Amino acid sequence: MPAVGSRTAPAAAPPAAVPLPDDRPLRWRAALMALGAGVTAWFLTRLLSLFPLLADAVAGMSSGPLTRALSALSGAVPLSVAELLLGGYTAWLLLVAGRAAGSAVRGRRRWRNALGGGARRVARDAGCVVAAFYLCWGFNYAQPPFPERAGWPPFDGVPTAELVALAEDATRALNAAYRELHGSDDAGTPTRVPADPGELQRLEAAIDEGWRRSAELLSLPPTAMASFGAVKRPWLTPVLGRLGIAGIYVPFTAEASVLRGAPALRLPMSMAHEKAHQRGYTSEADANFLGFVAAALAPDPRARYAAAYFAHGQLLSAVGPRAPEEWYRIRALRAPGVEHDRKVLLAFWSRYRGVMMEVGSGLNNSFLLANGVEGGTESYRGSVWQMVALARLQSGRLLPRWEGREQGGG
Repeated sequence: MPAVGSRTAPAAAPPAAVPLPDDRPLRWRAALMALGAGVTAWFLTRLLSLFPLLADAVAGMSSGPLTRALSALSGAVPLSVAELLLGGYTAWLLLVAGRAAGSAVRGRRRWRNALGGGARRVARDAGCVVAAFYLCWGFNYAQPPFPERAGWPPFDGVPTAELVALAEDATRALNAAYRELHGSDDAGTPTRVPADPGELQRLEAAIDEGWRRSAELLSLPPTAMASFGAVKRPWLTPVLGRLGIAGIYVPFTAEASVLRGAPALRLPMSMAHEKAHQRGYTSEADANFLGFVAAALAPDPRARYAAAYFAHGQLLSAVGPRAPEEWYRIRALRAPGVEHDRKVLLAFWSRYRGVMMEVGSGLNNSFLLANGVEGGTESYRGSVWQMVALARLQSGRLLPRWEGREQGGG
């Protein structure tokens, strides 16, 4: 028994974990600062959206000159620089993770230390990427939509009869554009997609000319008329396609990319759409609409054909819920050759359909909502109302005119 008046000795503290030879010091300060920079950039974007004039000035100073400089550098490389960087970064991550796991398996590093180091690296890199995204381009999300910036009157809806008339106009223009390409209503073979690099460059040059014309027609800022690097076609097309992505703009390299093998009905519009993002238009509705105008004004019948099909599809989808009988009637007006091209487009996307496409759509929707895009992925359909507004400004004519010549027929 212990002596009277003595105290029981305190229990010994558990021994501290002894660092192993390959353990790394887990300093979180840099990672937390990077995360804070990313969150701050996002918060500033949302705050700037409350002050349109200031947002326009900040976006112009940050993304305009920087985008042109990055585009000039990446445009000098024939391959997708973004794809090369992504591949290099992924390989580096796998190498670092492999070394850390190997040390842990051999007992030279604690698993807790290895996992903590990985988490710290991911947090640091994610914060840097988010901050760079907004500095390079993301501040454009704070700007008002194009119709508001252009001073167009608020959209007050459209009568069904007007919508039906515009859908008919788009269908006539679509058939006329097909005849311009093939000389008949049915060439018997699908519309050919540019395969030769030189031919693809000529198509892109025509779309760039369409952008210059649309800048004059719609009084767009000088950025819309600037020259940018060539559109890239990444080798990751199977991955992007399975995610339901027809094209993508990468702000870090200022590259616009479209899927390899995209059919004739889709390729020119995808190029024109991503070029809208390249010019600072973040809204998907704005990119759809302005890309449509640029393709419709391009001095290349393939671009005008794709623009007319886009307008036809957008307007027909708006007519369907209101007047199903008119939807069937207008749909039946498509030329047989257009139907063949449409089936090629449907077959192209059918090879990618699956769970991954639903995942990609969900991620895109969350991304757009996080950046203040009302409706998320539904905002893509907002371009139809911009087309209606343009038609009203042109006395009911849907496709824009250039130098007195009516594009696309109809």
